[in-house]
Amino acid sequence: MSRSQNVTDYPNNNTIFMVWKFKNETDIKLVFEKLCSLVSNLNNSYTIRIPDGRTSCVMGVGYDAWIRLGLPRPLPKELVNFEPIIGAKHTAKATYGDIHCRCFMDCSRKSGVVVVVASRRFYTRNV
Repeated sequence: MSRSQNVTDYPNNNTIFMVWKFKNETDIKLVFEKLCSLVSNLNNSYTIRIPDGRTSCVMGVGYDAWIRLGLPRPLPKELVNFEPIIGAKHTAKATYGDIHCRCFMDCSRKSGVVVVVASRRFYTRNV
């Protein structure tokens, strides 16, 4: 049985948002598996590198990627392509992407670099 990700764990003083789009000619199932491993490894090994740091890195799958990956059906009823959310003061843009990652970190500045470097290595090689 799968477990939900801890979306709201830990207070933080650093947040990194990443949005990735799969290339059309890419074997996205293999890339997706590697990305899931990367997120899991970041959450599990972070405190080894930064003993006093805490992190919560979560990943969301976009509608189009869910379909291309052949993930379980029926789809979650709220899963649709993003549309802008317009508030009285601010607007949340409809950022297109196949994968959306968010990493919260309560740590020093150098630990945020670990997440960015890890994600860039993955991105430039496989996605």
